Amino acid sequence: MVKITGPPPSNQKSWLRQWFDLECWTSVGDVHGLGGTPRSTATLEQCQAACVNDSTCLAVDWEPANPDNHSCWLLTSTPVLTTLETGVITHYGLNRLCLSEYLT
Repeated sequence: MVKITGPPPSNQKSWLRQWFDLECWTSVGDVHGLGGTPRSTATLEQCQAACVNDSTCLAVDWEPANPDNHSCWLLTSTPVLTTLETGVITHYGLNRLCLSEYLT
């Protein structure tokens, strides 16, 4: 299992970008998974870090304009994907095998 722990270095944005530019996420626009759990995060990178740190997380849905201030949704079971016409949600699937190749 991969855990991102401890305080990030002073340049948090580049540190997080290092983890997530590894092609370990597959994105699909205009779709979301049913049954996600909302998380309070300010950025997509924080949302993805929350997923990486949760061993049951398989994917995230990112909805930056959510009116209830729930931009991040963690999906812990194989999601049933639903197509949207609004174009405001992006689904990101996490490839944990990819992560383990880079972070072991």
